[in-house]
Amino acid sequence: MHTRNLVLLLLGNILSHIGTGITMLAIPWLLIKKLQATTTYGYLSIAAMALSILLLPYIGVIVDRFSRKTILLGVALGGFFTTFLCAMLPPESLYTLACVYLLGNIVYNFQFPTLMALIQEIFPVEMYERVNGWMEVQSQFAMMSAGGAAGILLDIVSLRVILIIDALTYLCAFALFAFLRYQKKQPQTQKKNKQSPSLWEGVTFIRKFPQTFLFLFLTTFTFISIIAFNYLLPTHIIRVLDGSAQVFGWSEIVWASGSITAGLTISRFLLKMSISHTIYLCFFVFTVVMGTHAFNHNIYLFVGIMFFLGWANASIRVMRNTAMMRIVDNHTIGRVNATIFALVNVMKMTVVFIMTLCVDYVGTSYCFFVLFLVLLGVLYALLRNNYTDV
Repeated sequence: MHTRNLVLLLLGNILSHIGTGITMLAIPWLLIKKLQATTTYGYLSIAAMALSILLLPYIGVIVDRFSRKTILLGVALGGFFTTFLCAMLPPESLYTLACVYLLGNIVYNFQFPTLMALIQEIFPVEMYERVNGWMEVQSQFAMMSAGGAAGILLDIVSLRVILIIDALTYLCAFALFAFLRYQKKQPQTQKKNKQSPSLWEGVTFIRKFPQTFLFLFLTTFTFISIIAFNYLLPTHIIRVLDGSAQVFGWSEIVWASGSITAGLTISRFLLKMSISHTIYLCFFVFTVVMGTHAFNHNIYLFVGIMFFLGWANASIRVMRNTAMMRIVDNHTIGRVNATIFALVNVMKMTVVFIMTLCVDYVGTSYCFFVLFLVLLGVLYALLRNNYTDV
C-alpha cells in the first residue's frame, strides 16, 4: 500500500508541478521582458505574500480538521477551474498575469502543508527521509521539465496555450490523487473532547518549544532568500548577464539537476551526521554560493553554480521536512507549519519590498550581496541556537 500511495503522489505532483512551473516561470518573464514591469512584479509578489499571511492560519486549521486527501483533490480541481478560466481572459495583459500569479500562490499555500501532513499520516516514521527525498526529486524533475519547456514555449506560443496546458495537468493530478488509499486518523484527545482544532495551536507550540521553533524557523531562510533570488533572477539575466530566455530556462534546469541529486543522495549524509548537522553544512554551502552570484558576470559560471545552489536548498528542505515530521504531532502539524510559514511570508514580503525599492537604483549584484550578508547572520544564529535533538 505504501508503494502504491508513493507512486500516485509522485505522478500526481509531477504533472501538476510541470504545468504550474511553466506558468510561474512565464509570469515574471512576461512582466519584465515584454511589459517592462519590474517594479510591478515586485509589488505583485508582495501582494501574494500578504494574501498568504492572511490565509495560512486558516489553511492550517483546515488541514488538521478535514481529510487531507479531500483537500488535495479540492486543490487540484480548484486549480483546474481557476487556471482554465484565466486562460479565457485577454492573454499577456497585466490583469491576467496578476490574476494567474495570485491564484497560483493560493493553490501552493494549500498544497504544501496538505502534502506534508498527508505524508506524515500515511507513511511510517522510518520512511520519512526516503519519501521526502523522492518528493524532492519529483518536484525538481517537474521544475526542470518546466524550465526547459518554458524556455521553448515562451518564444513560440501565447500565455493562453500555457495556461490550458497547466489546467490539464491539474485535471490529470486530480485523477491520480483520487486513487490514493487513505483513512483519516483522529487523535484520542480530539475524540474525547470533540473540539475543533484551535487556530492558536501554532503559537502554543512556539511558547512551549522556543529552541525547536527557532531551529525550524531559521532553516526556512534559504526559502526566503530563494524568493528574493527568483525575483532578481530575470532582471539579473537580462541586465547584468545580457542573457535570453534560454539562459533563464537552462539555469532552472541546472538548478533542478542539483536538487534531484540532493533528493537521491542526501540520506547518505545521515549515515555519518545527524539531521541538524547536515542542515548546518548545507546552509553553509548555500550561503557561499549566494555570495558568488554577487560578484560573477559570466553566464557559464552563473549556470554552473546553480547546481550547488539547487543541491543545498533541496537538501535543507528534505532534512527540514523530515525533522518537522519527527518533532510535531500529526494532528497539529498543519497549524504549526502554517504559523511558521506565516512568519516566513512576513520576512519574504519585507525582503521583496526592499528589493523592489532598491533593484532599479543599486542593481541586482548589490542585492545578492545583501542576501549573502543576511544568510551569514542566520547561519551564525543557527549555530548559536545549537539544536541537536534530530
